Amino acid sequence: IIFNHANLMGIKTIGYQHSFINPKTSLFIDKSTFNPKKILTSGELTKKIFINKFKIENKYLKNFGSSKFQNTSDNFKLKNNLTKTILILPEGVIDEVHFMLNFVSSFINKYTDFNFILRLHPLTSLKNINTSKVLNLKNFLISNNSLEDDLNNSTHVLFRGSAAIIEAVNKNLIPIYLANTDELNLNHSFPKDIFIPKVNNIEDLKDLLDKKYNKDDINIFNNIKNFTKSYFDKYNFSSLIE
Repeated sequence: IIFNHANLMGIKTIGYQHSFINPKTSLFIDKSTFNPKKILTSGELTKKIFINKFKIENKYLKNFGSSKFQNTSDNFKLKNNLTKTILILPEGVIDEVHFMLNFVSSFINKYTDFNFILRLHPLTSLKNINTSKVLNLKNFLISNNSLEDDLNNSTHVLFRGSAAIIEAVNKNLIPIYLANTDELNLNHSFPKDIFIPKVNNIEDLKDLLDKKYNKDDINIFNNIKNFTKSYFDKYNFSSLIE
C-alpha cells in the first residue's frame, strides 16, 4: 500500500532484500504500482538469484550489501575442542518453535550427553511458547546471549528456515535440517545442488552427532560454506548513488 501511494505520487520507491530468498518471496518488479521500482540486494549472489530466478532486469537491481556480512575463512573447521552443543534456530512461527522443542525434548529424554541452546527468532516472544517439556532439563538452555556468543559456544545448528543458518555455517557450525514427516522438504535455505545433512527422527540426530567426519564430509561442509560466505556482502553505499 505504501509503495502504491508513493508510486502514484511520483516518489522513488526502493525495496531491500535483507534475508533469504525462497519460493514464497513476493517482491517483484513489474507494472504493478504496489511494487518498488528498484530492489537493493544483500549481496551479488542474491542479485543473481533475482535476475535468473525471477527474471528481473539488472537495471532494477543494486547490490547494497548487509550488516550480516562476515569476514570468514574459506575452509570449514570442525570445533573439536568444544562439548557438542546444538543451537536450535526456529523460525518466527509458534508452531515451528513447538515442533522443534517437541523433537528436542524427545531426544534429550533418551540421550543426555549433548547440550542444547534455544535461540528464539526476534519476532517470537517467550511468553507465547510452551517450554514445559524442556524447561527443567539440565542440558537445555534458552538463550539471552548475543547471536555471536551462541554461535561461538555451539558446534552444530538445528534449523528449518531461519536465515541465521547463514551466519551459523560461516561460524563453522555443522548444519542439520530437521525434516517434518507430515510435509514435503521445505528446506528453501539452500540450493538443491548443495547437500545438507537432514534428520527425520531422534536416532538420525544421534547418528550425526556421534559421527566421525572424514575428508569427504569436510568437502561437503566446504561446499556449504562457499555458498553461505557469499550470501551477504559488505555495505556498498555507492550503490545508492545514481
